[in-house]
Amino acid sequence: MGILSVILVILAIALIALILLQHGKGADAGASFGGGGGGGGGGSSAVFGAQGSASFMSRLTAILATLFFAFSLAMYVVVARTAKEKTDEAKQATTNSETKKAASKSSKTTNNKAEAKKPADSDTSSKNKSDPKKSDK
Repeated sequence: MGILSVILVILAIALIALILLQHGKGADAGASFGGGGGGGGGGSSAVFGAQGSASFMSRLTAILATLFFAFSLAMYVVVARTAKEKTDEAKQATTNSETKKAASKSSKTTNNKAEAKKPADSDTSSKNKSDPKKSDK
């Protein structure tokens, strides 16, 4: 997940920079004042040509946007799976602890019933010991 985050941030920064470098529809009006065309200012149109830069920048923007979208979806899938695994582990741990508690309660209840019967058995044995004395009479 860490590498996906880094790639996503790099793609976001590159996409923002690329969008800011592009000329808008109103840039043609600014070109007459020396802003961008082949006349006075340099810029990217001197390197790629007037129409070449627009198509190159547009294609690169579309590619970066598609990659950003794909990595965002991949990040979502990874985070969702991780959260599901953690939730499943927590449910299993809760179920195990509840099962152990129930088992210990049932064993305590069984032990308590057995202990309650033991004093009664010892009382009857003491009565039986006293009965032979009476029977001897």
